[in-house]
Amino acid sequence: MKEKLGTKLLVTTSLFIAISIVIHSLNVIIPVGGAPSLRISFDGIFSKLPGIIFGPFVGVLVGPIVDLLSYMIRPEGGYIPLLTLTAAISTALPAILWKYSKKIDYSKIRNKYIAVVSFIGVLGLVNSAIINLMPKTFFLAKLLSVGKYTQYLGIGLVIIAALGFIFMILGKLFKNKFKNEELYENFFRLSIVVVITGILVSTIDTFILKSYIPGLDKAPFMVLWIPRIVKEILLAPVEAYFMSVLLYIYNKVVIKKMA
Repeated sequence: MKEKLGTKLLVTTSLFIAISIVIHSLNVIIPVGGAPSLRISFDGIFSKLPGIIFGPFVGVLVGPIVDLLSYMIRPEGGYIPLLTLTAAISTALPAILWKYSKKIDYSKIRNKYIAVVSFIGVLGLVNSAIINLMPKTFFLAKLLSVGKYTQYLGIGLVIIAALGFIFMILGKLFKNKFKNEELYENFFRLSIVVVITGILVSTIDTFILKSYIPGLDKAPFMVLWIPRIVKEILLAPVEAYFMSVLLYIYNKVVIKKMA
């Protein structure tokens, strides 16, 4: 039994690491604050799953492995050791949060998800109204303080909320079609796990990038932070949806065959 478990862990983790590295090499770097500091990629779908399946100890190893191998294959600027540390956090923390979320009643998680997505949508609509209909006001001045990224706080938040509800509906349709409650519940749990992890790691990474990348040290923190946080919230439902599908396939197909 232990031999089967060891083989399953090694094969599954190695496969997910390989896929994550390939996807990482296809990422898109967007300049923010005059330097390449915003990376768009879906490699997190595969780098987070080993920790969720096998536990935090596996997760804390996967992040640095993916980070180091990805850098060796396709270097992107100078190597920053602290980013390897946050890579470990990005794959270990989801495993811890996932384990904790399983102890919480699903209905509470679903209600919190809907409440948060609704709040983001309303906030985006209010900010859009201020930006377009309330010139020369105190609130607009605050929004404009982030420069050309002001619309991230308006239409950007509306898009995030819309995407959150779209994936919730897709999960509902999937559940009705395949009569599967587990997949639907896991989507909500993973959405929260991915968002919390993304916000924490992106915040730490922003401080690190400001310290290590020339030119970013003088850029306002919020100018760098807001686009990164918006990206994390925007991609979270996408990651959570595909992670829940892969987790379902793994539990129903792989484990069953290896049992």
